[in-house]
Amino acid sequence: MSRSSSQSSDEEPRKCFCGVPVIFLKSWTENNPGRGFETCRCSSSGNKVDGCNYFRWVDKPQTNWQKEVINNLITEMNQLLCDRTMLKDKVKFLMDERNKELVDVDEDHGLDVVEDGKRDAAGSSKNKFRCISMPICVVVGLIILFIKFFS
Repeated sequence: MSRSSSQSSDEEPRKCFCGVPVIFLKSWTENNPGRGFETCRCSSSGNKVDGCNYFRWVDKPQTNWQKEVINNLITEMNQLLCDRTMLKDKVKFLMDERNKELVDVDEDHGLDVVEDGKRDAAGSSKNKFRCISMPICVVVGLIILFIKFFS
C-alpha cells in the first residue's frame, strides 16, 4: 500500500472515520488525471459496504497545463494501443494471405509442402516463393519495427 509523502514510515497508517486504515488510489478523471488520494477502504468501488466516505487529496491540485498534458498523453497512448492492435490484426491477415498464396502455388504446381516449409520438388517453386514472401517479409518487418518503436 502506498502512503502519502507527509507520513513517515514509523507512523501508524492514517485511518478514516471508521477507524480502518485508508487506501491510496489514483484518480484518472479528466479533471484530476493521475492525482493521488486517500479514501475509506469500505467505501471504495466494488465494496458492498458504504463505509464513512472519507476522502482526502494527497497531491497538490494540478495546473490547467498539467491536466492538459496528462490528458493529451492518455489520449495519444490510447490511440497508439488501438494502432498497435490494428497492426497486429493486419500482420495476422497478411500472414494468413501469404499462407493461402503458398497453398495456391503448391496446388497449381502439384507440389506438397513439407512440415519444415521446404518443397518436395527440386526447388521448382523456390523463385516464386521468394517473389511472394520477400515483399510480405519487408512489410511485416516494418510493422514490427513500428510496433516496437511505439510500445
